[in-house]
Amino acid sequence: MPRLARSLRTTAKMVELMEVEVISTGVWPFADAEVLKVATKVIRKYFEITGFRLKGKSVVMLAPLPLSQGSSFWRAETRGSTVVLLLDPRARRANWLGQLGVIFTHEIFHLWVPNSLHLQGDYDWFFEGFTLYEALIMALDLKLISFQEYLDTIARVYDSYLSYSDTLSLIEASEQRWTSSAPLVYDKGMLVAFMYDLITRQESGGKSTLADRYRALFSFVAWN
Repeated sequence: MPRLARSLRTTAKMVELMEVEVISTGVWPFADAEVLKVATKVIRKYFEITGFRLKGKSVVMLAPLPLSQGSSFWRAETRGSTVVLLLDPRARRANWLGQLGVIFTHEIFHLWVPNSLHLQGDYDWFFEGFTLYEALIMALDLKLISFQEYLDTIARVYDSYLSYSDTLSLIEASEQRWTSSAPLVYDKGMLVAFMYDLITRQESGGKSTLADRYRALFSFVAWN
């Protein structure tokens, strides 16, 4: 354990009165300070959307991905106030920091949704599907992806949705999330978020979007 502790590097920053710390280990083609810069940029944007400051310190942990993880070059999960990101250091990526930014748009938003909300019930369709879509919009807004890549992602999710039978409501799919192999919570949830965003923009004449609904949500059901 002491040897592991000595191999860890930490860097921290305050952003919008929220403390953010990056803990990393391993050798990467980018500096730890660059990871912190990307993470804080995403955090600042989500604060602008939600109007809600995260409580306590948020931590992003970066470590090498074990060799037994198949063809994927990364794995990530967010628990509580911590984002854990495992990357394959052997992977060849032309734009590592851009890829980190795309990953962070999803995982960091989980610090807000659902981790800062006190919703009770089967909301996995919202926690995952809507987060996938909002992360996609954020990646587009931060110029991490192009508009064509945004459209291509929506098309891939729609094709995935059409590839299996859908006989469940989103609430029923949420109840069966861990017992079903079909990614209904993710695909259908994301497509519903996409349609909701389009309807919101149309009805408001382009003055309101799905993102604007998050500020209202956090004003009512956030952990204070």
